[in-house]
Order: sequence, then C-alpha cells, then structure tokens
Amino acid sequence: MCFSIISKWKKNNTIPQESLNILLVGNNGKFSNAVSFANNMESYGYRTVGFLNNDKDQRLASSNSQYNILGKVKDLPTVLDSKTVDEIFISSTSVSEDEIQDLIQIADSRGVRVNIIPDQPVIDGNQFQSYDLNGFPVFKHRNTPLDNFNNFLLKRIFDTAFSIAVLIFLSPLFLLIAFLIKIDSRGPVFYKPIRKGEANETFRCYKFRTMSICDDPINGKKSTIKDDPRITRIGKYLRKYDLDELPQFYNVFKGEMSVVGPRPHRINLQDDFRKIVNDYMVRHYVRPGITGWAQVNGWRGPTETAKQKKERIRFDLWYIENWSFLLDIKIIFLTVFSEKTRKNAF
Repeated sequence: MCFSIISKWKKNNTIPQESLNILLVGNNGKFSNAVSFANNMESYGYRTVGFLNNDKDQRLASSNSQYNILGKVKDLPTVLDSKTVDEIFISSTSVSEDEIQDLIQIADSRGVRVNIIPDQPVIDGNQFQSYDLNGFPVFKHRNTPLDNFNNFLLKRIFDTAFSIAVLIFLSPLFLLIAFLIKIDSRGPVFYKPIRKGEANETFRCYKFRTMSICDDPINGKKSTIKDDPRITRIGKYLRKYDLDELPQFYNVFKGEMSVVGPRPHRINLQDDFRKIVNDYMVRHYVRPGITGWAQVNGWRGPTETAKQKKERIRFDLWYIENWSFLLDIKIIFLTVFSEKTRKNAF
C-alpha cells in the first residue's frame, strides 16, 4: 500500500488521492478558465463532477457538457446530498466572503474539504495554507499536519509496527480474556459493531464482548450507562481498564484505524453530534483511533449534554489541527498511566 502511495505523490507534498471528485464554485465571467483548471486537475487524480454558478450565462455548460452547471451557489447542500463530492474549489473573486463562510459551514457539516482559488485570501485564519497546483494558486481550508505525506507515512509506519507488536506480545492475554468471556456468559467472544472511519468509510470495529445482551452492531442506539445491568462480571473489569478495546489493534493493522485519533462513534450517535456541532464531520479527515486527545482529557463516556458533545469534538479537532508524532506518544503514555483517562469509564 505504501509503495503505491509513494509512486503517486505529487510535488505539493500532500497525501495523493485517487479518483477524487471535485466541485467547482464561481461565476463563469470571473472564472472563465474553469475548464482549463478542471483539465489540469485530471493529472492529479481529480474528476470534476460539475460547476455551481450564479451567472445566467450558460455558455460554460453548452461549450463543454463534461462540466455541467449543477445549479447556483446556494444549491450546494442539494448537490452534496445528491452527488459524491470529495473536495470543493471556490473562486474567491466571484463569490462573496459571506457566501464563502456559508459554503465552508455546509462543507464542514458533510466532511467535504474546501479549497479557495484566490486573488488573495478573503478569510483570515491559520487554517488556510497556500500551494501551487500546476500554475494555479490554491488555498486549502483546514490544512492539517497529516496532509503532509512524510507525516502521514510516519504515522502509518508507527501504527503498523505498534499493532503488530501488540498482537504478537499480548496474544497470551488475548487468549486468557477470550477464555474468561466464554466461561462467564453465553455468546461470542467478540462484539463487532459498524463504525464510520476516515472519509466516512464504514468498517467493522472489533471489541471483546462485555455485555450479556449486545446492541445491534449496525443500528444500535442504546448507550452504556453507569452500572449498566447488561455488563457481565468479566466485562466490568475489561471496560474499566479498556482491555475490551485491544482487538482494535487488528483494525489498526488493517489500516481502518490508528493507534491515536478521534474515537469512532456509532452511526446514530454521529448523526446526533452533527446536529449539535456543525464541523463534527471534520473528524473524518483522519483515521479514528483506539485512544485520543479527548479521552485522555476526560471527555469520554456520556454524551447527554451539548457541552459534553462540543468539548469532545473540540479536543478531537485540536488534535487533528496540531498533530505531531510526539503528541501521539504523549497520548499513548497518558492512556496507560493517567487517572483522568479512566474518568467516566464504565
């Protein structure tokens, strides 16, 4: 996998993607080079799905049907809900600052990246980073350290090595836990709920079973509560010390998760969070983790109040925007040794 990524790495030193769908936003009159821009993007693995345009002039669509005008700028929510779009490129010279702010909020709510094609940046903030895309100046919104290929590769190598070491050296503990689960209660050793990961991809998350009656792996909606009667005798200790999460190192090995990252949520809980925190889906810019910055700072367990939801996401987004290898090491250390990590663990 790593070798194929290396072979496609482009000079802008960001993680290359394959067959990304992009949407262009701007007015024809002020973005007359849109077709040229779209053609250039093809060499970077992008595919243009269409164009949002406030002008009445439809010449762009008629002259090149490949880049159909899908609607006006205000139609972005409808387009994102009806088409698969990975990134949006906005011409800042043809869209007002208020419109750009609205577009960013809409994109964030759906986990879609935003890039600004400027005369100059129209929005202040350190979340924008400029780069040259084959002669076109582009500003990427929410550029993160893990967009850098070297950082991405370092994290992936560490995840792979760490997960292999855990799976090998803790295999006797895995067998002991499996034996205790089987003699403690009837049912399978593993609980395998469906979770959403990087780029909102669905995967099966592995856990040691800790309950006598497990929630539906796909549509489960019942959160664990303190002194939950469903928790088994051995499950109580597994959950207290996070031993039930150990099988997720197999997810890390497969590339579905990372050792450190935002914790994956149930699908219905994800929908609930999105109603409270607009930029919740930004968590899906990176792989979910077995442990995370929010967890070691005590934001785990109940998500009954708006504050609990907002604080958990605030810590997750801070981690994404400030990632470093040393920060991952610190989080792993705190996961094992900090009492705050055990807060609200039940």
